[in-house]
Amino acid sequence: MPDPKLEIRAATGHECAEVALLLKTSGLPIHDIDVTLEGFLLAYEGARLVGTVGVESYGEVGLLRSLAVTEEYRNRGVGARLVEAAVASAREQGIRTLYLLTTTAKGYFARHGFRSVSREEVPETIKRTGQFGGICPASAEVLYRDL
Repeated sequence: MPDPKLEIRAATGHECAEVALLLKTSGLPIHDIDVTLEGFLLAYEGARLVGTVGVESYGEVGLLRSLAVTEEYRNRGVGARLVEAAVASAREQGIRTLYLLTTTAKGYFARHGFRSVSREEVPETIKRTGQFGGICPASAEVLYRDL
């Protein structure tokens, strides 16, 4: 299949149900997603939502979350484009270090410059997020990337 012609743009909130469905079918939590989708970027091919990622900003640190790509668009560079866009967005917001939690994609994020970090080394603002505080299991790996 050829590479998709993607448009990556900020979510408006009108896509909340569609984003929630994509996250749910990807096995990711949805109950803490704000209906405004603030901080979310969406990947579209034409009118079709094919991927999403979110960045929560906490001053100079941020949390990358909810990276999901529809099954038929996986392994086609959509996730990589979303990660690049999220990193660029984080930089624009003044975020200097981006954290994430994952149970399945440590190797994927390592290829995008993220490194493992112990939970004890994570800033308190990140530890207080819903993702860190219980939505993601305690077994989830914590990764970070300096921007």
